[in-house]
Amino acid sequence: MVVGWRNNGLMEAADGVYKLTPMGLFWQNQLNRAVMIAVQYLVYGPRVAGRKSALTMMSAMENRT
Repeated sequence: MVVGWRNNGLMEAADGVYKLTPMGLFWQNQLNRAVMIAVQYLVYGPRVAGRKSALTMMSAMENRT
């Protein structure tokens, strides 16, 4: 996995440690967001997963609307 990310410019080696490039940080953030939306959809259904605002999303999860 590291080799693929490095070859695509998402990671770079610095002093024997791999670090994410700015593009890699963006990609990681998008992956995390997609996973969280999928989990919210599975747990709470489409009404919560489709919310734009994190605040309204949290309120909906607390109220189970």
